Amino acid sequence: MRALQDVGLVDQVGVSNYSLDRWVAAEAALGRPVLSNQVQYSLAHRGPEDDLLPYAAERGRLVIAYSPLAQGLLSGRYSAANPPSGRVRRINPLFLPVNLERAERLLATLREVADAHDVSMSQAALAYLVHHPGVVAIPGASSVAQVESNAAAGDIELRDDEVAALAAVARDFEPITGRHAVGPLLRPLASGAEQAATPPLRSAGGFLRRLRARRPATRLRPRPHRACHRGPARARGLVGFELSERPSYLVRRPLIGYLFH
Repeated sequence: MRALQDVGLVDQVGVSNYSLDRWVAAEAALGRPVLSNQVQYSLAHRGPEDDLLPYAAERGRLVIAYSPLAQGLLSGRYSAANPPSGRVRRINPLFLPVNLERAERLLATLREVADAHDVSMSQAALAYLVHHPGVVAIPGASSVAQVESNAAAGDIELRDDEVAALAAVARDFEPITGRHAVGPLLRPLASGAEQAATPPLRSAGGFLRRLRARRPATRLRPRPHRACHRGPARARGLVGFELSERPSYLVRRPLIGYLFH
């Protein structure tokens, strides 16, 4: 990456899913700033606020938040009484009935904040993220309307008490994850009729092969990025988004040069 910068092929370097220690080590190895770190960050996953956000704000770096709506959990479309039907979300522990129940208080507070500003819950969730200095959110979008809605979130000014209220309820949200979620995830499949006709998923490659077989028209390819921002001199309020004419399941193309681990 240093060589690419030296010859002018890369302007800035970024990393993805780096801990703070690895981010600092990458800057030391490069001998110059590593501008951004793309990590999972949302009201349902606030880990980056502990160390990455303070570091980015202090050093003039960017935290690029992927999955800023927690795969739709924060849109308010789903609940324990109305779980998602698609396979991708059904195998995500966040959408287990017990986790949807645990998320009710967070979603209720998010809905109150959204109603106070006459915006959607998704927009309020994005506004919470970009309220923090040095944070860029990159929600997905499958229509022009969603692109415009995501971009408008950058103009929402949340009050400090609203940000504090959202942070408090998000802090109390403790979903079942990891090995504790394996049993609840597999139990419905083991007892369902679909399992009899569908072999179990054993790897990500198997999932993609099955996906191609079921949806032959879907091309797995990166989607281009665009970005909009509220002010020319600050990263606060910057919202990135991606627009695709058809479903896509590959990781998004990086905004700038990236080092992946």
